[in-house]
Amino acid sequence: MTKTCIFLLIVIPLLFTQCVPVERVDPSITANTADSSSWKLLTSSTSDQVIRVMHTTPNEMYALSNSNFFRFDDKLMLLEKRLLLTDRQLYGVPVFSDNTFARVSQNTDSKQVIEFNLVRNPSLIRKVYTNELIDTSKKESLNYDVLGRTAGCYSYDGTTFFITGTVYPNYVPTAFLLDVQLNFQANDFISVKRAKRIPIPGLSTDFKIESSHYIGKNFYLATKDGGYKIGLDGTITKLFPTWVLDFFENKGNIYATGFSNSDFFVSTDGGDTWKRVPAGSTLRYVQNVGTQIFSQEVRGLPYSVADTSLAKIKSLKYNANFPTDPDTYYDVAFFGNSYYVSVGKAVYGNTKLLLK
Repeated sequence: MTKTCIFLLIVIPLLFTQCVPVERVDPSITANTADSSSWKLLTSSTSDQVIRVMHTTPNEMYALSNSNFFRFDDKLMLLEKRLLLTDRQLYGVPVFSDNTFARVSQNTDSKQVIEFNLVRNPSLIRKVYTNELIDTSKKESLNYDVLGRTAGCYSYDGTTFFITGTVYPNYVPTAFLLDVQLNFQANDFISVKRAKRIPIPGLSTDFKIESSHYIGKNFYLATKDGGYKIGLDGTITKLFPTWVLDFFENKGNIYATGFSNSDFFVSTDGGDTWKRVPAGSTLRYVQNVGTQIFSQEVRGLPYSVADTSLAKIKSLKYNANFPTDPDTYYDVAFFGNSYYVSVGKAVYGNTKLLLK
């Protein structure tokens, strides 16, 4: 997610006089005893359903629940609160680019469909039906794997959308690259069509996907059956067979976290070669946001931050009244000079972070 510099009027600096900023988290930092609430509600972000994902551009910040899309300008003024249809079943966590967001829903024929929504034009939705991606003459059908961290991911420029699923009747785990073309104003679709269909070797079915990311010039897929690198040209490489939870980038290196602490890998050459990090890591589901590496032990639980070695995590201090339900914390973002976290049905901001 991208960033810009603003000053948040909603944050009161006096509340942070005892805060320990974690611009660079050091393992020697001791627990902070400040008891003042540090996270401030972005009041216009309240939805009637859980906020599932956020995204930032240089000038705007977005938040999305199943029922609402929020768009804020660089002064945190609400530009739009869009009502989204929820009359059909929705699958997984939606995905953002700067100009569109995608979510998987149920079509009227009960099959899954990808809905591409424009950030700046609520009146147009481009739907991609499963039969557009497969060969119906061979009686194929497709079911997307939506139980991962998100239901797919975009390339940096938003012109390529990546999603995985199983093609029947031969039960072939498959990745799809969709080409997303907009007009110059980014308020209308030119086309959305399949660019690549890529069978995934060595991957079994039954919802094995953990997460997917675009890093550098490749997509990275984390699964219970191993980690994969997928190029824009459709080439696919299985990197290692162990259970991979997530991929992330930090200081020019690419890392992979695993189910076991010892399954922590690094690539220093853009994903071509990998080696195991001897010290391992307690990082799990990771987001590189602002100057921090955030991690969740389990998706939906509170975020922690990594120390400088990336080997351990430090617990963050949240407001005492924040819920501890397992379906609460879905995303973290940095916009201007503040961090934001989705907490249930709203978004909260903070210019500094407190360690417990």
